[in-house]
Amino acid sequence: FLDPTLEKSLLKELETVNALKFQDTSMNMVLKDTAGVEKNLHEFAKQFDYTLITFFDPTCDHCKVELPKMDSIIHILENQLVLKIGKYTVCNDMILQPEVWKSFISTHQLSKNYTHVHLGQNNDLRKAYDAYTNPLFYLINKDGKFVGKKISVNTLKSILVNHLQSNK
Repeated sequence: FLDPTLEKSLLKELETVNALKFQDTSMNMVLKDTAGVEKNLHEFAKQFDYTLITFFDPTCDHCKVELPKMDSIIHILENQLVLKIGKYTVCNDMILQPEVWKSFISTHQLSKNYTHVHLGQNNDLRKAYDAYTNPLFYLINKDGKFVGKKISVNTLKSILVNHLQSNK
């Protein structure tokens, strides 16, 4: 029922998304932060036991609720599981409004173990991570390998506990 061109496009996109398998290495991102400095995802991840990759839009009402919740649960899990979790947070706003972006970070106090970067018009990364909705969370280990894909606040703890137990 789909136009052949659209069908081909959707199948290619699905193939890309399905290629993000657990324990596969995440596609590296080198994006500019709020100060215009390039931040490398894989280099950032090496500093932590795990890194949460978050795609968000600072004008998204759902993001305004979920990001602070995720930050809070990460703080609790770091203490309970004796871990250090980094947050590579990608502003997924196509038309960047720097003052809105920086205000979001400040208002929600998203600063501990964070780097905040902007995706901009990078459609290859957007496709690779299927970052068409907000917020979107992925979890990688210090080697950049996926541990959790499209996770939620509710699933983060079970993913971490299961991963820690399987690596003993």
